[in-house]
Amino acid sequence: MEEEILLEETIKIRKKLSKKVKNTIIMFIFYNVIMVVSMLIITFFINIIFNKLKISDFRMYIKYVQMAVAIISIVFFEISYRKDSGKMAIYAIEFSLYSVSVLYVTYMYVLKDKLEFLKNVVLIFTIYYLIKSCIGVVYYRHNYIKNNISDVKEIVKEERKGYIDEESVKTLKERRKKQEESKKKGENLKSKKEQKTKIKTEKKPK
Repeated sequence: MEEEILLEETIKIRKKLSKKVKNTIIMFIFYNVIMVVSMLIITFFINIIFNKLKISDFRMYIKYVQMAVAIISIVFFEISYRKDSGKMAIYAIEFSLYSVSVLYVTYMYVLKDKLEFLKNVVLIFTIYYLIKSCIGVVYYRHNYIKNNISDVKEIVKEERKGYIDEESVKTLKERRKKQEESKKKGENLKSKKEQKTKIKTEKKPK
């Protein structure tokens, strides 16, 4: 009963997230927010230059923006490659998808007159990062709790195993002690019989 109560209390304590896991979750959400904000800033800037400049000037300036976005994507991939980071590689792929949409800005804004195109792209990415953040938080929390609870159960299991082993050793020792005592008693009885037989033999008349 005491072991079960102790196990429950230990599990409750272990369910509380450690500082390291909390920091991991915070940084995960922070990076997602940075990605969304950067996309919003770029989109906002593109919309401003489209509204303020002539079409010819816009075509020229948008090329610089597209080049800058492409360079940022390459930098992401380079960092992920150097650090061998899967997480950074995912961010690189995500930003590359956004940069592809930026390449279509001239076509969508000038030729198709669809000024909401890039805003809709950012909206999709915002929803995506929101879902990604929620799934990430659930994953990190679940993974941490799962590992900690399994560790607690393993410790309890080992402790019980050790307790059983101690009891087995104790029982074995007691059994051996009894066997030795029985053996000694048998030897004593045998020696006493031999002594009695010897005494009777000596008392017989020659």
